[in-house]
Amino acid sequence: SYGKVRIKTSEDGWFAPEYEDCRKLAMDRGVPLRQVLADANLAYALANTKITDEILPNHSDLLR
Repeated sequence: SYGKVRIKTSEDGWFAPEYEDCRKLAMDRGVPLRQVLADANLAYALANTKITDEILPNHSDLLR
């Protein structure tokens, strides 16, 4: 986990991680911004769907 990222959501279900949050975390951690954005998207999607551990094992660390 890189840290907390705010997520922008719309009424029709679209969402996106806050760019500046991701940019700062990427710089602070020395990882590519693209990776932080992708992980934030995945973590939000996993936390807001009913996907089980049988389908995506070993990804619970993304939800912390």
